[in-house]
Amino acid sequence: MESLRDPWPIGRHAVIWTWLWLAGEVASGAAGLALALFYPPGADPGDADPSTLAGKLLAAMGIATVAGFALFVVAATLSGIWIYRMTKVKRLLAGAPSMTAGWAVGWFFIPIANLFKPFDGMREAWQVSSGAEDWPNAPTPALLRVWWALWLGWSILQNVIARIENALIETGWLLALSGAISIPLGVLWVRIVRHIARTQAAQQSAAAFR
Repeated sequence: MESLRDPWPIGRHAVIWTWLWLAGEVASGAAGLALALFYPPGADPGDADPSTLAGKLLAAMGIATVAGFALFVVAATLSGIWIYRMTKVKRLLAGAPSMTAGWAVGWFFIPIANLFKPFDGMREAWQVSSGAEDWPNAPTPALLRVWWALWLGWSILQNVIARIENALIETGWLLALSGAISIPLGVLWVRIVRHIARTQAAQQSAAAFR
């Protein structure tokens, strides 16, 4: 069997940073919720004194949002590297044509196609990890479908938030919703990474003794 870099070490880091990103998202959502509920009516965001309630709420939301974005960049980068390495192993185990490692990551960045093609890559990886010889016909678990639906919802929500202007309270509510969606999204992603890593390792070990 061709020697490939073990995807799990980078996968482990992706899992750790996913948990950190999740914590940042929850903090950002909590800050957004607090602002939406308690921001003083009529307060001007441009003139908010840092010592006032309005200023503190704005500062908390700003810090939490920036921190959450930074954590997302790291977690997404590590996850992308893991997907690339994991897909190389997948293709070795598949024994049949399947999505390449480059496209498994690249589809995330192509408009329209990024709504469904990345899911196809992850579904293939899950199916191959089942160990079935006819893996293209292996069922796709609900866990994977729910994760993808949450990812699309969360991604669309980030685009909406980024485009909102002069609607502070609405932004707060949307950040709260984003934080709520991120909880099952992060948990499911960690489960997916661990499952594929575990099953690929088992398949490679079994192949080594054939």
